Amino acid sequence: MAKNINEMPHNLEAEQSLLGCLLLDSEIQLELLASLSEDNFYTESHKHIINAMREIY
Repeated sequence: MAKNINEMPHNLEAEQSLLGCLLLDSEIQLELLASLSEDNFYTESHKHIINAMREIY
């Protein structure tokens, strides 16, 4: 299957794992949330999740 060369490289599983770690590990939440933004994520749903997490914490 040919990939679209105009599509940004991304890894949905990595994004999901990062969001899951943020939910489970309160010790790293503040540090990582301070350095992450929606621009670090490819999917719209993940962008919404990180924004919501930043608002909560």
